[in-house]
Amino acid sequence: MQARKVLVRGEARNGFKVIPDALRAALNDTTKAVILNALSNPAGVTYSRSEYVSQAAAIAALDGPQDMLRARNETYRARPDMLVQALSDIPGLQVVNPGGAFYLYLDCGDLLGKTHPKAGKLNTSFDIVKALLEHHGLAVVHGAAFSHDPAFRISYAASDKTLEKAAGILHDFTASLT
Repeated sequence: MQARKVLVRGEARNGFKVIPDALRAALNDTTKAVILNALSNPAGVTYSRSEYVSQAAAIAALDGPQDMLRARNETYRARPDMLVQALSDIPGLQVVNPGGAFYLYLDCGDLLGKTHPKAGKLNTSFDIVKALLEHHGLAVVHGAAFSHDPAFRISYAASDKTLEKAAGILHDFTASLT
């Protein structure tokens, strides 16, 4: 089959913008590429089939039902509160909620100088992060990487069950210190 060009023109009445319905009507299963030209960019931009199919899928997702997103947003709004509550009673850690993020900082300055049964003396927040990972299997991010020291960062972009387990590990960790 020979390729053919399909011209979809923008109109002056709408600023020469291509009308989405007209563009959709020009696309079909045999379309291999889309070239978009504009007065400000006469050379245009070329989109391969996979690129414009991905963009069409993104548009469909944005234009489609949003119920799942509302439920997910409510879950993410509740998660930091749940995690703050689970972590606030752990001795030696103070929760710092930066608000609007997907993580919390835990100030661990009160744990410095304490001794972990396997890791030894915890002189820095990095020692604490390392002990949590190596001896308790909990990955947290060293706060100094984000100009928060002595502290570490814990993400709440995980399931409630995983976060509850992490809170338990942190509680056991601090309880093991002398």
